Amino acid sequence: EALGVVNPDGLPVLPQQIEQVLLRATFGRLLRNPDYAVFAGRDDAVQAVENFLAGGGGLLVVTAPAGFGKSTLLGAWVQACEHPSAWLSLDEEERDPNRFVAYLTASLRSISADLGEGALALAQARPRPSPEAVLVHLINRLAKRRGRLVLVLDDYQLASSPEVDAVLAFLIDNMPAPLHLVLASREVPAIALARLRAQGQLLEIGQDDLRFHAEETRLFLNQSMSLGLTEPQVQALDARTESWPAGLQMAAVSLAGQSDADRFIQSFTGSHRLVLDYLLEEVLQRQPADIQAFLLSTSILDRLCPELCDAVMQAEVGHACLRHLEQSKLFVVPLDDERRWFRYHHLFGTALQQRLRETAALAPVAPFHLRASAWYEANGMVSQALHHAVAAGDTARAIQVVQGKGMPLYFLEDAEPVLLWLQDQPPALLDAHPPLWLMLAWSYLATSLHSEMRAPMLGAEAAIELAAAHPAYRSWRGELNAVRAWEAVARGDAPTISREAALALEWLPQDHLAVRTAAHCALGVAHQFSGHRLAAKQVYGDVVAMADACGNRMISVVACIALGHLQETDNQLHLAARTYGRALQRLGDLPHGVVCEVHLGLARIQYEWNDLVAAAAHAEKSSRLAVLLEGDAGLGADVLLAQILLSRAETEAALKLLAKTSTAAQTRNQHGGRLAIAHAQVQALLQTGEVIAAAQLAQDPMLPLAHAWVLLARGQALQAHECLTAFLD
Repeated sequence: EALGVVNPDGLPVLPQQIEQVLLRATFGRLLRNPDYAVFAGRDDAVQAVENFLAGGGGLLVVTAPAGFGKSTLLGAWVQACEHPSAWLSLDEEERDPNRFVAYLTASLRSISADLGEGALALAQARPRPSPEAVLVHLINRLAKRRGRLVLVLDDYQLASSPEVDAVLAFLIDNMPAPLHLVLASREVPAIALARLRAQGQLLEIGQDDLRFHAEETRLFLNQSMSLGLTEPQVQALDARTESWPAGLQMAAVSLAGQSDADRFIQSFTGSHRLVLDYLLEEVLQRQPADIQAFLLSTSILDRLCPELCDAVMQAEVGHACLRHLEQSKLFVVPLDDERRWFRYHHLFGTALQQRLRETAALAPVAPFHLRASAWYEANGMVSQALHHAVAAGDTARAIQVVQGKGMPLYFLEDAEPVLLWLQDQPPALLDAHPPLWLMLAWSYLATSLHSEMRAPMLGAEAAIELAAAHPAYRSWRGELNAVRAWEAVARGDAPTISREAALALEWLPQDHLAVRTAAHCALGVAHQFSGHRLAAKQVYGDVVAMADACGNRMISVVACIALGHLQETDNQLHLAARTYGRALQRLGDLPHGVVCEVHLGLARIQYEWNDLVAAAAHAEKSSRLAVLLEGDAGLGADVLLAQILLSRAETEAALKLLAKTSTAAQTRNQHGGRLAIAHAQVQALLQTGEVIAAAQLAQDPMLPLAHAWVLLARGQALQAHECLTAFLD
């Protein structure tokens, strides 16, 4: 439990050292056993790690093939380490650099709740900033921390990719002094280690350092596993396994059921892979037939709980089988303190899956995936349901999962699983199922990848026309029109929006509420872009009610923000405040670019009401989140904060903030932002009596109001009147 961390999915996860802990003893007993460091922790290797940390070392790399006890070594060291430590067991899903950084940040939060708070919010934001931007924020927070801390990245080879390697290299190159990074991998990481090696900032531990010594082998086999082998038998088995810890572990499990130890040891030979295959045969075939069937059938699952296993097996066997496997120490690892969720030892699970594939001709695998998909969907875990539907190769089932009960995933702000599934699929598959093209386009829209929408739109058009005789032809046509309307929204093309949205509503059946709501919202945008504000407000109000009724969360938020902005600019401030508040309720704590706009709108309203404390609070929230998201809304928030400072006569502070904001606006080439900043700067300069400097800024023809202020400050009221009259015209 001391070694447990909480991953971003919320499940407590014991680090992978438990996989290498001896199967005949409990993990807790081993931690209390003074001999643990001898046969499991490799006392000399642990001492090397401790010396390296005491000397101020920065990066530790433990590299060895599977089963050499990398995680066990680090687990023993972490258990004894006096510094706070976080443990992240990596998987293939973390080959995505965004997910890698998000999980890394979440692991560090297990040390201190506020350590990665801002970085985690940034990593989960939509649209996502670059992984480097998240790391910069995290590195800055770590650099301010007092005392050392340790981050262990276990099974790095599973997450390694060119993109993730680049992110890791960036972290190492900019590693703050308090952080000590530990990598455990089956392969040498593809990062430049030579410089760190030359600077003495790198400690490397390899498989030769992790092999069992003769005395460790004897203690393991006879003391921990209680096998009672003779010295020649210990030496023979040690030679057969080449001192490979996992090989010894599996051999010991098999030996426990053997009556003739000498005969077994003599037949125990081969490479690591052959040893693993042989022991898998021995372990699996020694189980009762029902346990064998359970192991093979449930090996498709990343995690196991009794109810999920019951669904896959189509029988109420989950509780009994999992209890048997745990009591028998048969390669299951508990994932929570309640022992409800488990997973298989990675090596064992992989071998089971291989055996399952080999027997697929006798028992097809797809039905297991489909049952898992149905269970996950029924229990609200839709992403996992989609994963298993795709693994089963059942496209129709996958489409059903995405579409849900009338409200597709991408309208619930959960488009990434759909995008991961579809963006790499061959066009032929999407052509055979026209809705897939539409799902891909919507997913690009929901993840703010507007420029990517055109290709799936073209694909959908061709596929739909080829399927003109299909019963769903009209609904597909209408949905394509709705997608086109929203692609035009991203381009600000009001005529196209209006035309395509109207066509969508003409084609779509009345019961297609999700897409009809999106089309109605697009019509509101068209009215707004065309200057028909009253019509836009009416449409947005209707859309909010429609979206709330059918559960279209994404469109509800979009309509709330658009309606609130129109109400605000029409001086309907109480209405606007309530509308913005509804948007915040729907967004919750989700970091998203639109949250910046909502807080900025509320800040402007509170400023108009002269509630400067509330206005500053909302503006600061908008500014902080905009920095995390690298968004432009922060410019407006900072200008408003400067105006609040001016209202408090804190002119010097306002000018400093405006100068900083001006630099950011120039970097982002934000013309409108620069005008708003210049406007506030003129106010500040006039407040300090620097009329000449203010006049120089106000010469811009796009700042007529600021120019009038300068004229009034000079006593030139008639010229100011002429300037303002021309402006109103």
